[in-house]
Amino acid sequence: MQKYLIDTRDIVKAKNYQEALERFIWFHEHVLEYDKSMAGVRLSFALSDWKSLAKVYPPAMTSLIDIRDKNTNQIINNLDVAKLFQDVRAINRVLNQNSKTIELFQFLVKNKFDVATECWPYVKDALFEAKQYDLISKLIENPLQEYSIIKERYDRNLESYKNEKIEVEHMISYDKKRFTEKCIQLIQYSHSINDPKSSTEIYDKAISVIDSDLLREALKAELNKQSGTNFLKLYHQKQVFNVMIENNASEKARLDSIANIEKVKQDSIAVIKYKSKNK
Repeated sequence: MQKYLIDTRDIVKAKNYQEALERFIWFHEHVLEYDKSMAGVRLSFALSDWKSLAKVYPPAMTSLIDIRDKNTNQIINNLDVAKLFQDVRAINRVLNQNSKTIELFQFLVKNKFDVATECWPYVKDALFEAKQYDLISKLIENPLQEYSIIKERYDRNLESYKNEKIEVEHMISYDKKRFTEKCIQLIQYSHSINDPKSSTEIYDKAISVIDSDLLREALKAELNKQSGTNFLKLYHQKQVFNVMIENNASEKARLDSIANIEKVKQDSIAVIKYKSKNK
């Protein structure tokens, strides 16, 4: 099914926009019937490609919004809620309309709380980013319990990398930053509900896990009700710089290898010429 998306991108490049739109719609509605492993791609790369098409072909935007609105209505009517909520959230994210996901969740909390609890795992990131603490407080009883969930996921990710044969340092770095960001959000939330005990405990637990000085400083700043954003940015910049250094080192090693091969080749030719001359 990856080839299906690649072919669809080629169709967009060929400016056969209507055909490309029909293929995006089919992929979104039917790909999981053929390949369930495409669930992540369906709600990320495929939607991003669809949005790119919409920039040059307005009917693609109309179709994307229609699907989003249809799914929203089905959620309100209790039809296949969890799956459809993920779809709506993903489309809103691609359209930079997370506020609509939050509005839908507010409706569910007010009118269908059982449905809201089912959707909570898929909306919590958007709620924390928007600092919707009143809504969050209806779903989180104890910030420390939420920390345990975050820590368990972080540990599970790190454990999964142990069996990877590819380079995983960049993924580990990303997970450390993401874990820190989520802890910072919980510390901010604890401050907002006047729960200094939880904010301090979350800080202490996170500090014992994180080994980066920059990430530790980010957590410390938030504990003191200051912004840790600059430390997170510095951490990210440092990782980007390290990748550049590694790439440059790899390229230098490659060029050195080519140069060495060429030198050996020239030396061999010189030896052959010398032997031929002195026969």
